Amino acid sequence: MADIELTIRIPDAYITRTIDAFTGVAGARIDLMAHNPETEFNANWNFTISPKDDAEPLKSFGERFLRELGLAVIRMWDYAEDQDRYRTAVSTIPSAAQDVPDDILT
Repeated sequence: MADIELTIRIPDAYITRTIDAFTGVAGARIDLMAHNPETEFNANWNFTISPKDDAEPLKSFGERFLRELGLAVIRMWDYAEDQDRYRTAVSTIPSAAQDVPDDILT
């Protein structure tokens, strides 16, 4: 399969608004949650996008921000799938039980 290149254009009128939003969110803990009642998919992922440093050009910061956001979605999906696999595997193991009778010591 060939690589896919995505291009996102921010119109000039929205650059300041977009960069302000990215800058304001960067460094904060982001809680990403997804729920699809039709497929019973549930997922949560917590992550942080590092703030822009002074030497980082705005374009590079915007690209990094969106790349890290996309990566978080992929990690959330992958982790949720693995959690589901784990729960399914654990459900096949008999529950732990205690079978010591009360009169074992008299």
